[in-house]
Amino acid sequence: MADVFYYCTNANGTTWMTNQKKPGTKCRVAMVTGGGATSQPTTPYQTAARAAPNNPTVSKPLERPLTPTKLLPEGRRPDSDVQQAVEAASQKFQIPEELIHAVIQVESGYDPNAVSRAGAMGLMQLMPATATEYGVVDVYDTRQNIMGGTKYIRWLANYFNGDIIKTLSAYHAGLVAVNEKNGIPYSNTEAYVKKVLSHYYRLKEEAAERTQPATKP
Repeated sequence: MADVFYYCTNANGTTWMTNQKKPGTKCRVAMVTGGGATSQPTTPYQTAARAAPNNPTVSKPLERPLTPTKLLPEGRRPDSDVQQAVEAASQKFQIPEELIHAVIQVESGYDPNAVSRAGAMGLMQLMPATATEYGVVDVYDTRQNIMGGTKYIRWLANYFNGDIIKTLSAYHAGLVAVNEKNGIPYSNTEAYVKKVLSHYYRLKEEAAERTQPATKP
């Protein structure tokens, strides 16, 4: 069965993404997913709608440069130590493995020694203050970095009541920026959220295919 997502605008002019229309709002279809449906975007925010949280606010982004990353080719599996750390972090903090992998993919391209121009480090690109706060002693250690990054994602997810768009936006742009805009604060953060969600849903589809029983010839 296909899932339909909408852009809805209320009387105050606030626009958000949702999978449920509300009385008193003007809505138009943003995209259709699932059930073999093909996405039909109508605005630059269409990819983020795949997250389907209830009423994530979309705000006009500000400009800030986006640091490019090298991505692991589709179909290539990460190293076993990375996979084991992701599985452990997923179980401990109740964050889907596919989402952790998607964040790593976009943040560092699975390079444990990656350092951004802003000073973020390691697989999940932790800033020094964040690493310290979440108990990461060696930011280049695979397990510590993934545990710290996933713990931070869990904290953000709790803070935003499970809103995946705001959670990812805050992971990228910071909590203050997301709160000030009540949504995606920058154009490069919008691009980041789109990339992460694109990888997340691809990985979920691949996982589902691996668990499906083989069809008899």
